[in-house]
Amino acid sequence: MKSSTCVLLYGFKDTDKGEKVKTVLKKMGIEFKDILLEDYYQPIGLLAGITGFKREERKYTGGGFPEEMMVMHLSSSQIDTLLARFRQEGIERIHLKAMITEFNRSWNSLQLYLELHKEHEEMSRLNP
Repeated sequence: MKSSTCVLLYGFKDTDKGEKVKTVLKKMGIEFKDILLEDYYQPIGLLAGITGFKREERKYTGGGFPEEMMVMHLSSSQIDTLLARFRQEGIERIHLKAMITEFNRSWNSLQLYLELHKEHEEMSRLNP
């Protein structure tokens, strides 16, 4: 199974915050991809370049997510370093972020967004 590092970006294209995020990723040598709306039905693993996933025939035709989402195929230490660099650079917090796992790599972007949004809402409710 191919295991390359990368970060999938949703809602960052052509934004100031997106440019700052991409600058940090470039400096760290981490590949990133702006995910196109039409690819929202594709498995997260496929989008991240992990072998063993098949491309879905259908294309998503709906709108984008109302908030940014970042999905990371990185080690825990790389994630810690990346988030620390974001703080150092004054990049506003990204609320919806996930690490690609054995469990979620077969999900599509819509499924992952719904799960992250639900978790974020719950955490916000518990820690106002």
